[in-house]
Amino acid sequence: MTNFFEEFGGKYHRKVAVSAVDMETGNYEVYDESNPEPIKAIYSSAAIPFVFPNEKWSDGSVVMDGGAVWNLNLVSAVQRCREQVDDDSQIYLDIVICGSSSLPKWEKKNNALSNFLRLQDIKSYRDGIADISEFLLAYPKINLRYYVEPTETLPGGLNLLNADNSTNTYPMQLLGRKDGAKIVQNGEKIQ
Repeated sequence: MTNFFEEFGGKYHRKVAVSAVDMETGNYEVYDESNPEPIKAIYSSAAIPFVFPNEKWSDGSVVMDGGAVWNLNLVSAVQRCREQVDDDSQIYLDIVICGSSSLPKWEKKNNALSNFLRLQDIKSYRDGIADISEFLLAYPKINLRYYVEPTETLPGGLNLLNADNSTNTYPMQLLGRKDGAKIVQNGEKIQ
């Protein structure tokens, strides 16, 4: 990731907001492009509990994935846009969901971990939809240009932890490319 970042000049070329949760205080931290440690900020935002290790900052704070508190942070996107425009009607928002548009098949029904992960799948899907709906009600002047979610069910539960390229990663990349091409072809609208 460091090499990729340095290859493109070692700086962001757009406004950015990534988030993490301070594990000591529970505070929700938002890092932007002015953060002196951009890679650490991204790793902090991606430090999904049980999957990746937490990140330790020089001030002593220890953080994990911001999704532990607020998975879909549309408010920070609006705040960043408000730095550029005077009225919310000038803000156009594209929402790209990386989760399933439907619940994945529940396969292992006799396993406590699988049962817990199924609960997480259900909660994540319902919470994500509620976050968007509540956001649109709170910000009625915002223009929703695109809302994109996968057209096929993505792996869930224990299958989500499988990073095998042939069964999970590559098929999801192909689906993203197919769905992205369709969106571009169809033009601006909720897809």
